[in-house]
Amino acid sequence: MTCQDVLKSHANDTEYTTTTENSRSGNYHNNIINKIRVELGINITPAYKNEILKLSSCFDAKFINYAIEYTSINGSRPKQFLLKVLSNWKNANITTLEQAKNFKISNKKNSIVQFSKEKTPEWLNNRTNRNENEEMSEEERAKFEKKREEFKRLLEEDWKE
Repeated sequence: MTCQDVLKSHANDTEYTTTTENSRSGNYHNNIINKIRVELGINITPAYKNEILKLSSCFDAKFINYAIEYTSINGSRPKQFLLKVLSNWKNANITTLEQAKNFKISNKKNSIVQFSKEKTPEWLNNRTNRNENEEMSEEERAKFEKKREEFKRLLEEDWKE
C-alpha cells in the first residue's frame, strides 16, 4: 500500500471529508510540526520538517500521534528516533494502528566497546606481601633485577605505540 493509498483509505472518515486536500495539508502539517515541537521539545529545522512531512503523508493523524507519544517515551534522541519510527513503519507496510503498536523498534546502536589491555607484569600480580624491611638475597636480587629490566623494556616498547 502506498502513501496515497493510505490517505484514500480514510476518504470516508468525517475528519477528512469536511476539508479539501489543500487546506487539510496546510493545517494538518502545521499541527504535526507544532505537536512535535511541543511534545518532544525539539527545534524544527527546515530539512527536518521536510523529512517529517514526507513521512507523515504516508500515515493518518492516529499514526502520527502514536509515533510522537511512542518517541517521547522511548527515544533518548527524539528528533532522530521519530524519523526512525515513521520510516520503519513505512518500510514494513504498517497499515493499522494495532500493527504499529506491536511493531518493535530498537533504539540501540551496534557499538563496539574496546577494553584496555592488561599491562601489569605477572611477577607484580603474584608477589607475596613481604615485610618491606627484609633484605633480598643475592639470588632474589638478581631475579628481581632481571624481571625489572624486562618490565622496563616492555614498557618502552608499549609506549612507542
